[in-house]
Amino acid sequence: MWYKIKARDMSLGKPNGIVVTFSIWADDGRKLSKILADKNCVDISILDSTEEEWTPEWADSVDENSVIEMIPDPKDIPNIESENPFW
Repeated sequence: MWYKIKARDMSLGKPNGIVVTFSIWADDGRKLSKILADKNCVDISILDSTEEEWTPEWADSVDENSVIEMIPDPKDIPNIESENPFW
């Protein structure tokens, strides 16, 4: 699935980071969250998503002020495998 994302990249413009908007592909929201966390992104907002082929027209059509979903910081998501004794 293609996602249009707005996030604060903490590896740029230290110490406060820089807000960037970009398109990225991931299998699902959990994998997207992991990819962005590995890239040191915080304050992540999903502006839009599509399962269709990515096109510049789709990316340009997304309103950067609309937010479909905020992705929580991965540190705030409990690790089910380590907390569930049945796994």
